[in-house]
Amino acid sequence: MTAAKPGDELSLRMWAAELEAAATIARQLAPTAFLPETLRRYLLDDKGRVLDGKDGRPASLDLDATTATAAAAILTGQELGLKPMASLRSIAVINNTPALAALTLRAILQNAGHDIWVAESTETRAVVRARRAGTEDVQQSIWALDRARTLGLYPGSERGQWRRQPQSMLVARATAEASRWIAADAILGIPYVAEELIDQLEEGAAPLHALEGAPAADGDGHAPAAKAKRTRRKTPARPPALPAGPPLPAATEPLPPEPEPDMIGKPQLDRLHAGLREIGKDDRETALPLISQWAGREPGNEITTTTELTAQEASRVLDALDAIRSIARTEEATPDEP
Repeated sequence: MTAAKPGDELSLRMWAAELEAAATIARQLAPTAFLPETLRRYLLDDKGRVLDGKDGRPASLDLDATTATAAAAILTGQELGLKPMASLRSIAVINNTPALAALTLRAILQNAGHDIWVAESTETRAVVRARRAGTEDVQQSIWALDRARTLGLYPGSERGQWRRQPQSMLVARATAEASRWIAADAILGIPYVAEELIDQLEEGAAPLHALEGAPAADGDGHAPAAKAKRTRRKTPARPPALPAGPPLPAATEPLPPEPEPDMIGKPQLDRLHAGLREIGKDDRETALPLISQWAGREPGNEITTTTELTAQEASRVLDALDAIRSIARTEEATPDEP
């Protein structure tokens, strides 16, 4: 048994103080729209179902469980080098398993000094290359639709992510694989990306932004009453096995035509331009690079006009704008410390 070191007790006390501070932040944010749905927890009945209340009353947020989950996400993000709000946006809990978005995973590795980049990205193939800091060897992960089909991922359910946005799913899979090869230590026990866990959700189950069919909460920590019956999984799916090994042989059957993604609508465009004016970034030369970055566009694929954004990209951009405006209002309302 290893003997305790003189600084261990102090270190644990400091960590406990950080946990208390994270819980304070999490409890304040729990009833707000800034807490993602994957971190929310709702009161359940004795059969594990979300309590919808009587007479059409909405389900109630389990504030203690939500606070604990959000606090754990904040502390996990702190170990990965993320600030509290970035942790809440970037760490999702899907099927009771924490996961990072592929874009966040690349950012963490680059912040740690490793090199990782998308060398190729199309609707049918993604190539991600990575190099560990201090080495010259470049690892390359290749994911194609043929490989996804062989593993039973593609085409998936009718409304699934593989059918709707195969390009993003291929990049996510290749990013996760390359990251695990060259920098498993930088991920600190979060080996999955959210896109991998989405594959495990059964057809008809809740999407990434929802938890076990629970509706989104309002400012008082209550979810609106359901208007239609929700489909729930009878048993939670197990986390997937980590992918490894070279790509499998390509299938011979032709690929089906790919559906076009939903594009940005007028309500999102209006909110986007209003938000840019509020933060003083409404000129074209300044706004377009920022929007491309917030939308997650890779270098060489930047937008030239806001109408090129998909509805999903527009949602990410609006989230970033809301966060910036919230921080600005907080700084204006808080006097500077001496």
